[in-house]
Amino acid sequence: SLKKWVSLSSCLSEAAVRRLQPESGHICAFSEVLPVAAGRHSRDRAEQRLPRFDAECRSYGEGLARLPRMEPRPGTRIRFTELPARVYPEGATPEEITRHSMDLSYALERVIEQRCAHRPLDLLAELQFAFICFLIGNVYDAFEHWKRLLNILCRSENAIGKYQDLYINLISVLYHQLNEIPADFFVDIVSQDNFLTSTLQV
Repeated sequence: SLKKWVSLSSCLSEAAVRRLQPESGHICAFSEVLPVAAGRHSRDRAEQRLPRFDAECRSYGEGLARLPRMEPRPGTRIRFTELPARVYPEGATPEEITRHSMDLSYALERVIEQRCAHRPLDLLAELQFAFICFLIGNVYDAFEHWKRLLNILCRSENAIGKYQDLYINLISVLYHQLNEIPADFFVDIVSQDNFLTSTLQV
């Protein structure tokens, strides 16, 4: 319904959609990928010192190593903010590494500086865009980005005072998103650990 759509896209603007959508303008459930190196013919495989297609694999690792390296076709990837792999400053002491690993405010600051320094609420637009891409388009990469972004937001305790508007609006955004998801959706089949419960309890 229109009411539901408005509640799921309340922070999204046309500018935010243009910034996030692939350059091609099309969002696909599965990324279109191309091989990094040619490998269709025996001579291609020989040049890369890869075994023949019909050669037997002796282990799982060997089988993975034989798979062609792929990368997304240019212009087809959703342009999400790159979230920091390292959540602490370069040259941090062990005490600082521990502190920044427990409270991700430093990582959140880097994300805001990188993408939405003038308007931190745009981070919620990205959260909504990722959720909608997953909910409607079944884009698994968007779901993974949504989880990682939500994890950073929920584990940045020191940032709450600085970005009060961001967190007040996050509650509303999450409320409407969670209404669209079955209660057991986030439960890990193996560990029975619920991602959302553990994230929101931090």
